[in-house]
Amino acid sequence: ITLSLTAQLMGLLCWTYLTLLLFRWGASRTYVETAVLALLLFPSAFYLALPYSESTFIFALLGMTFFWEEFARLDSPAHIRWGALALAAVHGYLLSATRLVGVPLVVIAPIAVALLAPERKRLIGPAFLLAAASSLGFISFLAHIHSVFGDWRWHFTINSLGWRNDVTFSGLLNWRLYFPLNMSFNIPAFYVSQI
Repeated sequence: ITLSLTAQLMGLLCWTYLTLLLFRWGASRTYVETAVLALLLFPSAFYLALPYSESTFIFALLGMTFFWEEFARLDSPAHIRWGALALAAVHGYLLSATRLVGVPLVVIAPIAVALLAPERKRLIGPAFLLAAASSLGFISFLAHIHSVFGDWRWHFTINSLGWRNDVTFSGLLNWRLYFPLNMSFNIPAFYVSQI
């Protein structure tokens, strides 16, 4: 029952953050209502109400985005901005602790936004601070796995044994992933005949 209540709460907070972000970005009330209705009717929207980690992940992603934008606003007082940065870090911590894909989101996204912003000199230091603080979620997840099972790699071992899913972190640094030299695709003749 606790998982269901948590998923319901996170799903409700997802919708709250979504509407707040859309209104902040200047969307009209009709557009916000249409967007929320379209997302509610989307076939996989039921994951926001079921006890899976999707609702927590999306809640943390939208919350980090909301509070990072609040920090970046120039018209906010300093104490409000730094409080928003702390709340963005809390959401980022949850984001990186919830899913492995949250780690690149919490590291790359704030830094990329800071580098692309017109006031980048003011944002680059806090962006690195947010990325470092948010990454602690994944580090604490690995520390928890190590304390329970005695090996921090246990999560990845189970993935490779049960689902034959090998995680290769160095694969992201392989330039051939982004610029393949051999563009030939090995498509079976049956599929080619259907095209």
